[in-house]
Amino acid sequence: MKINTIVALRRCLVDEFMRKCYLIEGELSEERIQAYSGSEKMRIGAKATFEGYVREDLINSSKVTALEFTAHPEIAIETAESLITKYITNYKLIDARIFHSLGKVDVGNKCFQVEVFASHRKEAFLALPEIVNEFKSTVPLFGKELLDDNTYVWKENKYE
Repeated sequence: MKINTIVALRRCLVDEFMRKCYLIEGELSEERIQAYSGSEKMRIGAKATFEGYVREDLINSSKVTALEFTAHPEIAIETAESLITKYITNYKLIDARIFHSLGKVDVGNKCFQVEVFASHRKEAFLALPEIVNEFKSTVPLFGKELLDDNTYVWKENKYE
């Protein structure tokens, strides 16, 4: 049975707008993400989104069946919010949100989403890959790749 509870949630103000980082137990469904979405729609001219899914990799002739994510939620959220603040300031974004799973997520399901809201598409397109890459390289979230032979391997984040 999957536990679909929010394990960590923290909101901070950037100017008069809200920015958010969510760590959610289990897979990320559109309904769960939409429940936490909302922004200054009148100022938004562009939204860029990245979605990351658990894929069925082959590791030493064993298939990945799921990823199990662990973190220290408070440190992960603090690090992610600092990153969001930097990119909102550097690219003059209206808002940005990061959603990441904790716990077990099966192959084919979403585990990571970044949303960037800007007045113009240029800022959104430029900021999005930088936020994704910096999040993956600096936020203390760890993924264990669960294999079909009942073993596991700790995931290494690569820029592929």
